[in-house]
Amino acid sequence: MITITRNIVDKYPFETCKTVENLAFYMRRIPPAEQLEWLEQINERIKEQRFYSPEELTVLADSQLENLAQRLNLLVKAKDIKKELANEIIKELKRRKPWAIKIASESPIRQNLEAKVLPIVPVINEIALDTSVLMKLLEVNGKIGRGLVLPNKIINKYQECPIEYYWMVDVRINEIRYDCPSLTLSETIAYAFHNMTILDKYALNPVSSRYKRGKKYPQIYLRLAEGYPIAHWSRYDYFVPITEIGVPSCAMRLIH
Repeated sequence: MITITRNIVDKYPFETCKTVENLAFYMRRIPPAEQLEWLEQINERIKEQRFYSPEELTVLADSQLENLAQRLNLLVKAKDIKKELANEIIKELKRRKPWAIKIASESPIRQNLEAKVLPIVPVINEIALDTSVLMKLLEVNGKIGRGLVLPNKIINKYQECPIEYYWMVDVRINEIRYDCPSLTLSETIAYAFHNMTILDKYALNPVSSRYKRGKKYPQIYLRLAEGYPIAHWSRYDYFVPITEIGVPSCAMRLIH
């Protein structure tokens, strides 16, 4: 499968071309003078693609679940969640792990260092734990995450996720691709938890979540402020200006 993104030629809509015939048909939409440059950039993207082996993904998934279990146990000790719920979360994510590994191992994933790629990410949905608790999963130098957004004020554009725990495939920033949705706040928290150094450089913007404030719906950001991981809506004046924004997206949510 050849994946074409907006980063190739911003002038044209992105597409996913599964065959050479699809690619040839799509090229009719591009002026002849720009087709060669377009194809050259596609070729570079293809060279960057790789397949992760099931063994590689198993090691990664086990490490992610171990780290998550350790953090959940700390929340249990702090009486933020019950032990039974912590056990249920890990049990259900382990049950769904083989499916995530199978799907991810069959998907070509482009290796772009600036995109901060994670081939798989386990997610605790906000219908299981609200975002004020999920933020406490994040910790940087002893400073635990805080949510300055009320969970009942968060509106998600993506409303088709009826399950509490699931996996995402091919998660990255700043590459919004055809049919590849941006993340919600709870998904962005999961991505940051398994990729904590990303907050050193970026304020993550979960485009699929907005904050209800009167008649307006400002954007939400997950970032470091005074060393703390913070989730806040975009006009919260306490914070210093944002320099670099990362918009996370995924290729797939494995929810069925």
